[in-house]
Amino acid sequence: MEKMDGVECLEKIRKAFKPLENIQLQFTEMSKIREHLGGFNITVREIRPSLSAKDWTAAFGLMIKDYIKDVKSIAAKNPAEKCVPRCGIQKAARVFRCDECTVQDCNAATECPLEDIYTKERDLTNILCVPPFTLPSTITVTWMLARNLRVADISYCKTIYTGEDLHILINPTRKYHEGMYACQVKDADDDVIAEMFYFLNVTRSKAIEYSELEDAFNEVVNSEFSPEEELEPEQPPLRTSIEDMIKHKILTSTKFCVILTIALALVVMVQTILFVHLCSHATNIGDSDYV
Repeated sequence: MEKMDGVECLEKIRKAFKPLENIQLQFTEMSKIREHLGGFNITVREIRPSLSAKDWTAAFGLMIKDYIKDVKSIAAKNPAEKCVPRCGIQKAARVFRCDECTVQDCNAATECPLEDIYTKERDLTNILCVPPFTLPSTITVTWMLARNLRVADISYCKTIYTGEDLHILINPTRKYHEGMYACQVKDADDDVIAEMFYFLNVTRSKAIEYSELEDAFNEVVNSEFSPEEELEPEQPPLRTSIEDMIKHKILTSTKFCVILTIALALVVMVQTILFVHLCSHATNIGDSDYV
């Protein structure tokens, strides 16, 4: 502004930096650009004040060209990744637009759609937490599980692991492993950048049931046996009540009904004979007293 009118100076600066209007920088490179711009300002102040306005403007123009070349080189070496549709906070695709002086993110939600995984019992199941974009080098992975639930919402899940592993290996797979598995990925800033959801469907078969019975049998047979530890098995109590008999369907069998009918008939017959005998005896006693 000492060498020329302020409006003229500002217009020259606009024209000189115009090649950078459409440059998009990866957001993580902004610190390098700011540092480079600070050095550029210092260099501009070091232009000799004794130069004429024409010479000073020419020197300033050359410096701007070198600065623009350096900025383009930084942008080309570390370009921003393209946004991958579907899900995830893709910080590597975050860009800074020089023309608008704004930061732009991918328009994608953190939560990814629920996916189905189908497997059979006894098979090896590998559940991978693989977001659709490139993950940063430093991450923290939290695995969660919700049984008998099919909702892409981690608030219903219980944490089962926290670390760096991006996969869960289940071997052998059982029916009780079925459910919804979720993985939450955080970056070095402890920001959640992705949440993946998988529902594990496990098919059960009769062959597996028989195999489980065989395993249990073999485990008992192959176990070590100590005679000192052998205990006499406790004898179950005899079931004599009518209620227990009914429970075990003893009274409902045809054979038992026939036997019960015959027994009741014999009881009635015996009671009838006894009654007749007593009546006859009582009559004889009465006649003797009368005489």
